[in-house]
Amino acid sequence: GPDAASAEQALALMHDRHYSRFARRDDLWQANTVPLQPPLAQRARVEVEYSIGADESSSEKTLVALAWVLGTSDEPEALILAQGLAHLLFNKEGSPVREALLKSHLAQDISSRLTYDLRQPFLTVVVKNASHDNAQKIV
Repeated sequence: GPDAASAEQALALMHDRHYSRFARRDDLWQANTVPLQPPLAQRARVEVEYSIGADESSSEKTLVALAWVLGTSDEPEALILAQGLAHLLFNKEGSPVREALLKSHLAQDISSRLTYDLRQPFLTVVVKNASHDNAQKIV
C-alpha cells in the first residue's frame, strides 16, 4: 500500500496543480456565520409516512432516527472522538448497542452518521426495519 512519503507527494502535487491558486479566507467563516440554534425545550417527535412496494408488508418498515447536536464545529478533537465512539457503539459488527438491538429483535439494522460540516454538528442514529410497537421501545 501507499506509504507516508507517497501520500505527502500526492498532497503536494494536488496543492501545486490545484489548491495553490486559491487564497485561504478565514474572514469568510466569521462573516457568514449562522447564529447558533438554541436547544429544544423538549424532544421533538415527527412521524412521516413513506411509500413501499405494493407487494411489501408494512409490518417491519418503521424507521427511527434520533439526533443530537454535538457542540460546535470549532471543536475538531471532540468531533473526532464522537465519530469514533459512534462507530464503535453503532456501526461496527459486534458493537454493543447494535448487537443489543439486533439480538432483541427490536430492529433489523442500525447505523450512525456524524454530520460535521455545519456550525452545529450533529450525530444521527438510524434504526431500520422495526415494528411500530418496537419503535416506541427504541426511543
